Amino acid sequence: MVLLRVFGEEASTGVGVSELAHRAEFSGSTAFRILISLRLNGVVDRAGNAYRLGKRIQLPGTNSRKLGRPHF
Repeated sequence: MVLLRVFGEEASTGVGVSELAHRAEFSGSTAFRILISLRLNGVVDRAGNAYRLGKRIQLPGTNSRKLGRPHF
């Protein structure tokens, strides 16, 4: 999914909807709708006015078996 790939180095700290939309070349409303769906499924978390990758996404250097998280 394009929107997940464009988080870049801010994956754990958070990126705003407008910036994510710009990076993914989506309209702001499209990015927002996708983010809502991803948040409801635990793929992203809201961090104030930004979104970051959630617990369902394995970050580099983590062991999904130890954390009990699925590996995508």
